[in-house]
Amino acid sequence: MSEVTPKDEAERQLWLAKQATPEEQADHLLTALTIFYDREDYDNSLDVIRQLQRTPLSTLQHQQFAVLAGAIALELDKPWATLSILSKTPPGTFAEASPEVQTRIIDLQATALYRNGAPLQSAQERVFNAGLFTGQEYWENH
Repeated sequence: MSEVTPKDEAERQLWLAKQATPEEQADHLLTALTIFYDREDYDNSLDVIRQLQRTPLSTLQHQQFAVLAGAIALELDKPWATLSILSKTPPGTFAEASPEVQTRIIDLQATALYRNGAPLQSAQERVFNAGLFTGQEYWENH
């Protein structure tokens, strides 16, 4: 009896993750998480986040996970969860990240600090990292 793959792309990625090698599993889960996030399907997003927290991740995968999971936590008005996710990211994960990822992480961190009742720390985060922003992003960060 052959298994039928799900028609929905997110469900297909979850199915592929179950069939994948440990090295490939995280890629499928991150793809599913991206789809659920884009759909604003936070219930399924949380299920995938829990799976990813138990899955070995490469540096690039840690970057993608932190951005997605941190953004989802903010969407759910849980800034402390965003801060927790970012604090559990291995040291050096963002040192060689693309400028887009670095600025996204800074924005997530600063926004979470502000919403968590630490406006001074939020402002310090934004000021300290202002040099990474360019163009309109610079002014938005400012």
